[in-house]
Amino acid sequence: CDSASMLSEACFTGKPVYCLEFKTRSKKPRLANLHQSLYAEGMVRPWRGTFDQWSYTPLDEARRVAQILKEKHTHVFV
Repeated sequence: CDSASMLSEACFTGKPVYCLEFKTRSKKPRLANLHQSLYAEGMVRPWRGTFDQWSYTPLDEARRVAQILKEKHTHVFV
């Protein structure tokens, strides 16, 4: 639950992703916001001791950012 990279990479698979929630010493807003958004999108669920099956649209930030850059590039040079 404390690695944004590992959590994001797991969500790229489209498979169920569980997060073990630990009490941490520091509150990192960036990580807390990531958790909140992944929970809200249904990509991640807290581990409660049983396995479930669910599906979601896999996280693909590289494609999303590439599309944003392409749109911005088009607007700049048109």
